Amino acid sequence: MLWSRRWPALEMYLIGKYETFKPAQLDKTRDQLLLRADWSVNFHALHYSFGPRSIGGGLAMRQNGFQVPFDLFQVTAWISFPILVGGFYAFFIPFLPQTSAVALGVVYGVNALVGVTLTAITTSINPADRNVLNQVDIHPTQVTEDHLYCNVCTQYVDKKSRHCRICEKCVAHFDHHCKWLNNCIGEHNYRYFFTLIVSMLLLTTIQLVLGLYLFIQAFTASSDILTHAASSYGCASNVAVAADGLCPGAYSFSLVAIKVVLGIYLAILVPSFLPIAQLVYFHIKLYFLQLTTYDYIIQQRRVQLGQEANPEPFKCTVTCNCRTAPTEPEPTPVPPILPKSTTMPMLTGFGHPSSVHVQDTHSSHETKSPVSPSQREDMTYEPMATPGGVGKSRSSFFV
Repeated sequence: MLWSRRWPALEMYLIGKYETFKPAQLDKTRDQLLLRADWSVNFHALHYSFGPRSIGGGLAMRQNGFQVPFDLFQVTAWISFPILVGGFYAFFIPFLPQTSAVALGVVYGVNALVGVTLTAITTSINPADRNVLNQVDIHPTQVTEDHLYCNVCTQYVDKKSRHCRICEKCVAHFDHHCKWLNNCIGEHNYRYFFTLIVSMLLLTTIQLVLGLYLFIQAFTASSDILTHAASSYGCASNVAVAADGLCPGAYSFSLVAIKVVLGIYLAILVPSFLPIAQLVYFHIKLYFLQLTTYDYIIQQRRVQLGQEANPEPFKCTVTCNCRTAPTEPEPTPVPPILPKSTTMPMLTGFGHPSSVHVQDTHSSHETKSPVSPSQREDMTYEPMATPGGVGKSRSSFFV
């Protein structure tokens, strides 16, 4: 029964996408996709049967990033953050003069507390479009140019919302899905997210700079490091510290151990600092460009596809005089003329009886885009009811 229900939409999709296929190839591909679709639907139905709520009678909508299953990146952050913070107070602060140790300890501690708080807030917020979150049904006569119809949620949402297949919901003013927080970033939690990454940048900068300073001091001014080590950790075998502040014998925390520990932390901090700094710079750039992460990726993808389709304007001559692209604007594609209607048309869907899912050629499979593999953009036109009862072409999407 499941195959027969999906047969018309899938057959039309295959015929349109694989026109050059031979009949045998078409049958084989169709059977493989049908089997894969059946397995996927049954798996998700089992996985989400005990979920908090569902959308459109389909898969369960994730509420926030604290909902299982947790992402591997999220668990990694939960483990690595306490290690970095604990190491700062155990292996960095003890080797500083008392005044510097207190000042840096307070600044670092406040910043770490702010980071934990912002992480909890950003992860706990449900960034879903409010129409989806509140199950608001908009009457066709109330639909405006600021609305789009989500084929998965089966609801009208804001035109800047996008559907995340990982979270199974439309996210208001979608920016991206953050694996470190296991949650989507959108209009409702973007400010917290940006403040969080700035806080993490400041945190790693303090620890990295201090770690480099202490590591250099361990080689160039080892007596100062050993004096602070003796004061903080004492001497070996409970021997009293000498009048000059040094241990007469071995140290509980030897100079070699100090160098090794600081070197290990620097090896962790450098690759942690660079991506965070790049991320902060990227979002500052997006602010001035007035773009979201998703919009920026789609924009770059279209440029790449344009270069692949017409590489000649982008090639350089032998003398490196780059040719410019044609200045004449290309004709704007005109959507197909659709019959006027005062009611919502009933369309045959692949899994939703009121809509059609069409995956265009901009899928991240084919372009290897950094967009999540579960996200798609549909550039097709579907007739949607508009105010005044006059039907016209509106762009439908799902991500």
